[in-house]
Amino acid sequence: MDLEKETKRIDLNAKFFGIDTLLLMENAGRCVAEECKNFSKILIFSHPKNQR
Repeated sequence: MDLEKETKRIDLNAKFFGIDTLLLMENAGRCVAEECKNFSKILIFSHPKNQR
């Protein structure tokens, strides 16, 4: 599976149904933050390609 193509497909489908991609990112961040509450330490990796 090509993750980048799959992500773009999901973003386009969300836009088609009227869901802004910023809202998708906010919801994803909220879910990650909620899961992080279950751990005493976390490590986050990021890639500069994802920066705007």
